[in-house]
This record gives sequence, structure tokens and C-alpha cells, in this order.
Amino acid sequence: MRRYQLTGLFACRYIFAKKKTNAIHIISLISILSIAVGTFCLIVILSIFNGFEKIIVNMYNDFYSDITIVPQTNKYLYINNQTYNQLKKIKGIARIAPIVEEKVILKNQESQSIVTLTGVDTAYLAVSNINKYLIEGFYDIGTEYQPKLIIGIGIQSAIRAPLGIGIQPINIYFPNINNEHTHTLLNMPFVTAQAYVDGIISAEQDFDNKLALTNIDFMRYMLNLSPDQYSKIALSVKKNSNIKTINQSLIKLFGKQITVLNRYQQNANLFKVLKSEKWIIFAVLILLIIIASFSIIGTLTMLILDKKADILILASLGMPFSSILSIFLKEGLLLSIFGFLIGAGLGYIICFIQLKFHLLQFATNSNFILSYYPVDIQFTDFVLVCSTIMFISFMAILFPIYKLKMQEAVFHVNLK
Repeated sequence: MRRYQLTGLFACRYIFAKKKTNAIHIISLISILSIAVGTFCLIVILSIFNGFEKIIVNMYNDFYSDITIVPQTNKYLYINNQTYNQLKKIKGIARIAPIVEEKVILKNQESQSIVTLTGVDTAYLAVSNINKYLIEGFYDIGTEYQPKLIIGIGIQSAIRAPLGIGIQPINIYFPNINNEHTHTLLNMPFVTAQAYVDGIISAEQDFDNKLALTNIDFMRYMLNLSPDQYSKIALSVKKNSNIKTINQSLIKLFGKQITVLNRYQQNANLFKVLKSEKWIIFAVLILLIIIASFSIIGTLTMLILDKKADILILASLGMPFSSILSIFLKEGLLLSIFGFLIGAGLGYIICFIQLKFHLLQFATNSNFILSYYPVDIQFTDFVLVCSTIMFISFMAILFPIYKLKMQEAVFHVNLK
């Protein structure tokens, strides 16, 4: 039998065989249980964070286009018909949705709210899935002379906006920027228009309190913009298209006057926060594993004391002291492996049950888009947790192994 196989057999026997001191059995079980609990917590919490991240990212993807073109320095993009037609011909672009935005005041009687009003056309639904979050009314942005509003439920609540045509229009206050359509009010800071609320969106607090859509031609009219002026251009790309190649084509077409943003860049802060929160929680839970590793140190220390006679026998039979050290090293690793397998197995089972049956629910008054805790089981989390636990356990095991190594000379003296 090869030496590494023999040391492995000894390590397994020392875990399960009867010890002179019963406390060693108990401490060994505590070591395995500690690692198992730490692993279980890591797997479950990381899976829940993955679930939240997946839900939030998918929701934000519904509100943001694949690519957005924004002006680099000026407030508006200037795109003539020739350039716009060239934009349509870029390979990989599926739909184009022009956008005009401006900060306005929405007022209903004594209630008001400052929002960024976004003017879009019918192509906007081809680059976003915003209509799936419509909870009341209809998705109708109206026309240039009869505009309608689609607003978030937070805005509706803030201004107590009624829903429906013919009930009560909302007053919209635009900044007066030399507007030729209101020449009698050139000295006034605002120009006013009215629109009915035709739809209410409810998704997430950030959107609920900020989202306001209307007709793009109405926005151009009120802001006195020409047909070739845009705040941004939203693009959807065809399936399996190369985003990088499309970006290069856009920069080649427009030059340095634009900035091209993909979905990640449009929500860079969101993605950074999601990742940082996950790693902070991971770091906190790693402290549990570090604390659990002290029980492995105690287990191996007591086992070495319990097996001194066995060490002398093995040394007398000609086993190298390095192989004897390997026995205890492997036992410590086996304790960690058993703990990881138990914790990972239980964590997977719990996450799978939650994924299928949604047993863990939010509070009934929660405003989140789901009623249950989402989970997303990822193989990479298991690899990460396993690698981390094995590294911490290995570092902890080295301490009693080093102490045993320092006693090698003593064992040789006793052997003689």
C-alpha cells in the first residue's frame, strides 16, 4: 500500500475510532458542526443575495435599453435625417427610440412634485418592457396636442393624481427657455401645459418616485426643440449581436460628440452596490469560519496528546515522521471536508425548497415586487465557499502540526 494511502486510512480511523478521552469525540463533532453551520449560512445567504441581484438586474433591464447614446458635453444631441438613416443601417441594431427629457414640476391642486419628464414615441416599448409594470390604466402617451402621462405610483401618491381622461388634468410646469410658443410669457420662469394621467407604473421605489413618461412631440413643442434635437437615443440590439462592434460603429458615425452606454454603464452604481454588499456579507460570515477553525486546532491538539503511544509505535515501525505529520494534517482536512459537505448539502436542499415552494415569505405589507425571498443557486458560490473553508482550515491545522514537528526530537529520544 502506498504511503499516502496508508496515512489517509490512519486519518479516517482516528476520526471514527474510539478515543481514550471521550471529550475528543465531542470536540470533533463540534468542529464538523461549526464548519457545517458556517458553510450553510454562506451558501444560503449568498444564494439569497444572488436571487435579489437577479430580480433587481432583470427589473432594471426592463427599464433600460441595451445601448443608450447620450451627448458628451451639450444638453442635446443634434442628429439630422441623413445621420439618423445611417444609424438605422448599423448592423446589429434592432430598434431606435428617441428620447427628450426635462425636469418639470407636476402639480395637482396644492400637491406638487419635481420629476424628470421623459418624452418618448411608440418605438420606446421595443427597447424597454416598462408596460409589464403597469398596474392601473393603460399605456398611452397621447399626442403632441393632447398629451397623456404615465407616472410611477410614488409620484401619483405625492400629488394625489387622479387616473383617467376627463377627471382632472395635471398641470405641468416647464422651464421657460425663450419659448416662441408662449411669447406673451417670455419674462415668466415657467410655461404651463396640462395632461391627464393615463397609466400608473409600480416596480421599485426608485422608479415609482421618478418615472414620468409622455409624448416626445409634446416635449419638443413645449421646449421649442427642432426635430433633430434629442436628449438621448435608446437602442435595442439583435440577439447574438456584438455590443462592442456596435459601439465602435456608433462612435465612428457620431464622433466625439456622444458617449455610448451599455446596460451596466447606465446603472454602474447599482451594480457596484450589489457586488459590494455581497462581498461585505461574505467577509462577515467568513469570521464564523475562522472562529470555527479554532475548534479544529483544539481537536487536533487533543488527538495528538491522545495518540502519543501510536506515534511512537508508527515511528518504531519505520514510518517517517513526515508521514506521521501527514496523518494529522489529513485528519484536520477531513474534518473540514465533512463539515463543508454537510453544510453545503443542507444549504442546497433549503435553497432548492425555497426556489420551488417559496416557503419563506415577506411581510404582508411589503412593497417589493415579489412576495417571497428569491434565491439563485450558483455553482461558483460552492466553489468559492469550499476554497475559502479549505484555505482557512489548512492555515488553522498548521499550528498543531507545527507544534508536533517541534516535538520530533523528543519522540526520537523516547523511541531510543
